Amino acid sequence: MLKKEIIIRTLLISLLLFVFSMSLLFPAPNGIVIVSEPAATTLSLSNGTGPVSNLLVATITEYSNKIGYYVTVYSANSSSLLGENNSDTLTYTLTYTDHDSGNPFSVPSSATPLEITTLGPKSPATGTVKQLRMNYTIVDNALSVDTYSDTLTFTFIAAL
Repeated sequence: MLKKEIIIRTLLISLLLFVFSMSLLFPAPNGIVIVSEPAATTLSLSNGTGPVSNLLVATITEYSNKIGYYVTVYSANSSSLLGENNSDTLTYTLTYTDHDSGNPFSVPSSATPLEITTLGPKSPATGTVKQLRMNYTIVDNALSVDTYSDTLTFTFIAAL
């Protein structure tokens, strides 16, 4: 009977350790999730379009289970929309939500990665939601009829 009790107790301890180990294997995610807004793919680029300010083009949710992370962004065309079949360009600016104040700040144009979140705090389980907004102006007859594009690359870097 004693041997059977020892085996059962050992089994219970093993099961408890297994459950404890399992809870350590599933940390919160680290990274970013980008949801593009429809406005990002259907910009009004008609000649004479007045200043377009604070147009929401993406919602970005930052996830980190550790204090200290960075998010960088860079533009393939140095913050310009380039014509597919011509050399016309449309320069634009971006704003992103600051993690300390919650206020938007201007993102300088850059063809190299630029930090837009520096040493971000540990996020809640639902992530920290931020907004990426765009500003631009089209001068009369500045753009030929064409498809215009740019690629923004975002990178999440966890601090060590």
